[in-house]
Amino acid sequence: MADTVDPDPPPPPPEEVPPTVAVTQPITPIPADAPPPRQGCMDKRSTLEKVLLVLIIIIVIIVALFAAAFLVYYFFSTPPEGTCLSDKCVNAASRLKDYMDESVDPCDNFYEYACGGWMRRASLEPTENMRDMFTDVEDDFYRNMRYLLEERFSKDDPKFERLPREFYRGCMNLARINDRGNQPFLEFLDKVGEFPTLAEDWNVTEAGFSLEQTIVNLAKLG
Repeated sequence: MADTVDPDPPPPPPEEVPPTVAVTQPITPIPADAPPPRQGCMDKRSTLEKVLLVLIIIIVIIVALFAAAFLVYYFFSTPPEGTCLSDKCVNAASRLKDYMDESVDPCDNFYEYACGGWMRRASLEPTENMRDMFTDVEDDFYRNMRYLLEERFSKDDPKFERLPREFYRGCMNLARINDRGNQPFLEFLDKVGEFPTLAEDWNVTEAGFSLEQTIVNLAKLG
């Protein structure tokens, strides 16, 4: 007896999809007395006001940039308060720098680092047996003093400036000193008054000498 094959079961019926109903909201009309919709800050301004506002913002940004540049220049380019920048201070700093030998490591030889430049430049004069930095300072002092005393002057200059130059020139004119001898000193004594220690015939019992008057005469002569 032949085998029989059962047929495939029929497919299930499709599920029923419920119908979709579209719901629309009714448009509510805007009442006539309703306030107008809110506007932004820029929407309320005119075109001219908008342009002016943009220009003001640009100007503020430019001013802020200039202020920042000035502050940077002031704090990074201006020397600290109390720094001396006069000619004398700059010259002194330059001289100290010349005294140094920056090619030497100060950790190896600090003395050579601080004074090596001066030791290479210093030289003894024929009349010297030693020389140090104080000798240089003394030489500079006398050099500047001589420059001031030899500077030309007029009779209109103040007395405190004129007299030292006159005395200096008088002392340096050896030919005139030798010609006149001690005559200028004797003339000076005549103007001041008699000095007891210089007069051969001065008598201590005489009342001709007055110390007060002598001091007054010296003050008048400068």
